[in-house]
Amino acid sequence: LVVLLFLVAMGFCPEVWAQTVSGHVFNERGEPLSGVSVYVSGTTLGTDTDAEGRFSLSYKDMLQAVLVFTKLGYEPNYLVDVAGISDLKVTLQPKYIEIEEVAIEGIFTRKQLLKLFKARFLGVDIAGKMCNIKNESELVLSYDYADSRLSVVSRQPLKIVNRYLGYTLQVDLDEFYAISKSNSIDPRNVVSDYYKATVFFVDDQDGEHPYLYRRQKSYLGSQMHFFRTLWKDQFLAGRFLLLDGTRLANPDSVFLLSDTLNMKRVKVVASKNDPVTMDDNGYIVTGK
Repeated sequence: LVVLLFLVAMGFCPEVWAQTVSGHVFNERGEPLSGVSVYVSGTTLGTDTDAEGRFSLSYKDMLQAVLVFTKLGYEPNYLVDVAGISDLKVTLQPKYIEIEEVAIEGIFTRKQLLKLFKARFLGVDIAGKMCNIKNESELVLSYDYADSRLSVVSRQPLKIVNRYLGYTLQVDLDEFYAISKSNSIDPRNVVSDYYKATVFFVDDQDGEHPYLYRRQKSYLGSQMHFFRTLWKDQFLAGRFLLLDGTRLANPDSVFLLSDTLNMKRVKVVASKNDPVTMDDNGYIVTGK
């Protein structure tokens, strides 16, 4: 499993104490937009724009993350490297593409496909099982039997209650797919999956025990932990080891990192013996 394109908070640097990032959000006609959700992806830091489109976020540490601007009916906007900027001007463009309901026909029901989506998106461990999508009716699912591919998008941000970690999550799911072996809906038969999403966390428990321990345990070794250490060149410090067979491999020779469209892109350089299929651009589309 390789996530090729991701939006993720890259962490904080304890060098600066109190800073503020602020500005205005406008529509395509230059008019102020109220009610725009402004948040740092992967954190609990967020706010909404006021009647004049203004927003302000205060934080203790240097902001090194993706700042997300979302509003229903508009394309989201993502900004990076905005620490300390006090006059950001952000424009949101209308979202003209309407998501249509897809009639699920064939051997799988919506309930079965939804179960597969939850298993791959939320997980099947105790933390995943204790997550509840409050507005799952907003999910539009389609299945391509020729490619054994489940595709999922959401009409509105998903509201997910994570009772294991004590969070309520606002998830802006832009794209999700899972490719399985021979039209199987068993999560264990998924050979490749992908999602593009940003997440805003609301702390429901104010960091009380046992959630602090659970959160730390869930983070260590997670996908987010992996990508953060990879991007910050702290792979070994993060206690990750990369193996090529039984030999240690240098992550710099396997992962090519770059900025693109205000997102972090990871390109995987596969050896000839790796069991993967790659597209014309050299990105993994299936794997084991």
